[in-house]
Amino acid sequence: MRLMRRLVAARAVRMASQGEAVDLGCGPGQLAITLAHQAPELHVTGVDLSDEMLAQAHENAECAGLANRVSFRIGDAQQIPFPDCSLDLVVSTFSLHHWSDPIPVLNEVARVLRPGGSFLVFDLRRDMPALGYLLIWFATNIVVPPALRRAQEPLGSRNAAYTLREATELAEQSHLTGWRVAAGPVWLIIEGITRKQIARRDA
Repeated sequence: MRLMRRLVAARAVRMASQGEAVDLGCGPGQLAITLAHQAPELHVTGVDLSDEMLAQAHENAECAGLANRVSFRIGDAQQIPFPDCSLDLVVSTFSLHHWSDPIPVLNEVARVLRPGGSFLVFDLRRDMPALGYLLIWFATNIVVPPALRRAQEPLGSRNAAYTLREATELAEQSHLTGWRVAAGPVWLIIEGITRKQIARRDA
């Protein structure tokens, strides 16, 4: 997961290295901190529903010496707590399969991005090749700590994830523009740069 987080951060920074960024479903803040490390001109706000995760994220940012460039706030991905056209970058990792209705979330991403703003939604893919599935199975049953093993993670996340075709259909139905769906050995990415200002519409 650490390697995937670095991959996401490097990819996101190539898309937008300055301005205002949001990490949706930030958890303990590791991606937000990694983004701030890699892009000194980027201010990152992590958004999460869990007070416990946000408290841990605050602590992690302070320990990393980045409390002045990384902030955290409670919020729902279906109602991102930022005005229209106010962000340069929105990222999310391993949250897509947790969203009960992804299309309103993708519409919110479109709403808060400035024209030319970038987005990157990263998750596992359910249709990963057999070798990828074996690696996830091995990690779940052998490598991860007991608490994650009891929760059947990350295998449970793989089973709840979308296929490439399903992710493409989600993007097609959303208000996002300039998107593409990319794939890796065990992951998929919905990413792009908004081509025009998005008029707010009902989800």
